[in-house]
Amino acid sequence: MMIGPDTDAVQDLSVTVADQGTEKGRIDVVFWGADVMLQNAENSRHWSEKETAVWRNIGFMEATRLRLAKNIGPVEVYSRLWYPESHRGKLCDTTAWYPTTKAIIDGLTDYGMWPDDDGHFVQFEGFHRAQRVPTISEKRVRVQLVKL
Repeated sequence: MMIGPDTDAVQDLSVTVADQGTEKGRIDVVFWGADVMLQNAENSRHWSEKETAVWRNIGFMEATRLRLAKNIGPVEVYSRLWYPESHRGKLCDTTAWYPTTKAIIDGLTDYGMWPDDDGHFVQFEGFHRAQRVPTISEKRVRVQLVKL
């Protein structure tokens, strides 16, 4: 069952924006924070306001750095967690990184991509299974926004 955008093929990870809205209204951004704990529903008792604020700020700062469009209207959001090939053990469950993507979406809201991240503007969130990637050294979260 396919839920929407993303492919299993890993694209060039040195480019964080694959598209600025020219290809069917899609914005594709990869977020990561060195030495920042990935917020994960499987370790929820360890979350803190500090980690939430860090991921929210990462969302805001990356959108600012990339000069993403503002007021883009309603979207669907798709995400995938990428692990380094060297990661040992089980990958986290498919929706377990929701707290991280929620914080990133809050940062994009702060940036001005939409006035609020309520159901009118963020109409759907989909999660693709986590994946090991040989060309990275830390976890990354790929977030795709599809304009409706």
